[in-house]
Amino acid sequence: MNKKEKTEQEIQKTLELLDHMEQLPPDHSFYTRVMARLDEERQRQSVFPAILKPAFLTALIVINLGTAIRHFRGSEATRQTDSQQELIEVLSRDLNLEAYQSNLFTIE
Repeated sequence: MNKKEKTEQEIQKTLELLDHMEQLPPDHSFYTRVMARLDEERQRQSVFPAILKPAFLTALIVINLGTAIRHFRGSEATRQTDSQQELIEVLSRDLNLEAYQSNLFTIE
């Protein structure tokens, strides 16, 4: 008999012993104790999120408002004017226009 066969034989014996083992009577208060412990865990965990959820919501609103204000506070006209000026300069350079001819691209 090799080592693998011995191991399989021992496993088989152990499984047979477990099959023939007598059942222990259940403890009547076991379910009550488990449920009490689960309730304690739920109560401990419910305090932490109850404080953090409003804090995260407030922080999210403040960040969103700050982003919106910053976005809309920047003058759109200034950004468009800068973009137009850059476009005029690029086109003038590409087309080799003189300074007095670059006003052809001015959009009003």
